Amino acid sequence: MTHLKPFLNTLKPVVHFTKLLFTPLAIAFLCFFFWQSRVELSITFQQANLIWLTSSVALWMLLHFISPLFTIIVFSGCSLSLNYFKAFWIHSKRLPAKYLPGGIWHTVARAADYHQHGFEPRYVGSYLLIENLIIAAITLAIGGSLVISLLNDSLWVSIVAMLIFGSLCVILLLPLLINKHILPIQVTLLKLPYFSGVFCLLIYWIIAAGAFICFLQAFPAINLIGSYLITGGVYIFSWGIGFITIFAPQGIGISEFITEKLLKTNISSSHFIALLASFRVIVLIADLTTYGLSKILFHKNSRLLN
Repeated sequence: MTHLKPFLNTLKPVVHFTKLLFTPLAIAFLCFFFWQSRVELSITFQQANLIWLTSSVALWMLLHFISPLFTIIVFSGCSLSLNYFKAFWIHSKRLPAKYLPGGIWHTVARAADYHQHGFEPRYVGSYLLIENLIIAAITLAIGGSLVISLLNDSLWVSIVAMLIFGSLCVILLLPLLINKHILPIQVTLLKLPYFSGVFCLLIYWIIAAGAFICFLQAFPAINLIGSYLITGGVYIFSWGIGFITIFAPQGIGISEFITEKLLKTNISSSHFIALLASFRVIVLIADLTTYGLSKILFHKNSRLLN
């Protein structure tokens, strides 16, 4: 471990610089695609079905009510108590931090809140490690299992198969690693709450895929070649790849590029990538609406947080 620290200290500024360089480039390319497809996008948006778009926003908002369930379940596995309303408040009040440069501030802010609640840093660190690794593992395992049938190149099939296998290993072995190397000897992460949390995130990503499918359904001019199941799988997989691409905050540009390559449509690549990037607006609306509702709810009912 001591030999690893100098490498990590060297890697941090490199990652930070790469993020600073990549983010404006990704935004610039997305803006170029928007400009290049401005006429087609204008027609596409004019034909949009508001019911499908509203459904997409509603489903993404639902995710913010599922996230606290994962939190309290995993903490309960270490015999730590956190009521649902407090977990929801910590999650929702920090949603605007997602949009600060760097892409990590929602996690950082929540970590501070959990610590303020009385949880020791070691437990908070264990929870955040579980959260991030399981999110990556589930998205790559589920998404990879669905998109592997779309690949023709044997090399890419092998790479995706290794991602699926590695993700499943992470899900199965993570409790052992957490108990052995991070938690105190007298504390054990229980398997039932842990795997209940994994199931909770599985439901989360099924709903997230549903929100994406509703978004695409809102545009009658877009004809997707493939089933809803494959479309949802492509979104989950692309999101997972963006998530593990550490130099791309929130996977910006990466997720859209992979989705465009995997999904076949009747429109141009630039038009489709620009449309895919527009889904982030749906996420933003859902995030800010949830944030606003939580502020109203807990301002009037602060006793729920006790």
